[in-house]
Amino acid sequence: MAAKSLGYRVVVYDETPEGPAVSCADLAITASFNDPVALARFASEVDVVTVEFENIPVSVLEFFEKRKPVRPSSRVVLICQDRIREKEFLLSVGRGIGSKDEIPDYEDLANALRAVLSGSRPVIDKMWLPKPRQVGTSGKTVKPKVYLAMGISGAFQHIAGMKDSECIIAVNKDPEAPIFQYAHYGIVSDVHKVRDKLKDIVKG
Repeated sequence: MAAKSLGYRVVVYDETPEGPAVSCADLAITASFNDPVALARFASEVDVVTVEFENIPVSVLEFFEKRKPVRPSSRVVLICQDRIREKEFLLSVGRGIGSKDEIPDYEDLANALRAVLSGSRPVIDKMWLPKPRQVGTSGKTVKPKVYLAMGISGAFQHIAGMKDSECIIAVNKDPEAPIFQYAHYGIVSDVHKVRDKLKDIVKG
């Protein structure tokens, strides 16, 4: 593996049924961490840490982006591997959700639905979600079994990246939003109200 030949510690953050788990391994060391703070403490003790993320929680990505190395020689390399092309259920959000502060609630809904949170270009441009989560011509083209679009108006660039999904469900307060022309099911309503209702139904 290339990372080993470069002497990197390879750290993998992954979501498991029991919750988040972080593991680290190279030729000589195996370690695990239950939270990003413990992982960062380890990262400060080595020269280079490569962090590979799978379904990375947004809060964890922000933690590493804001973290400054304890030692001048240390650094953290982030390799996001959010394979949204491979996912069967995507919950995609747009600028219609209002602000970055709403992201944790939509991420919670996505987890409850066993979906992966993705977004339109405006959401990525505003840095509400990491770039690997972008759906569209300047992001990734996806074909999940279910594509739930919340607060996405339906710009051409976005539609081109998801129009071949097996089932498209759109939620938008604007009945004239272009995305409804491509949706199999549409809900004209406040996205937050629909989000909260779905959470109530799924979580029982």
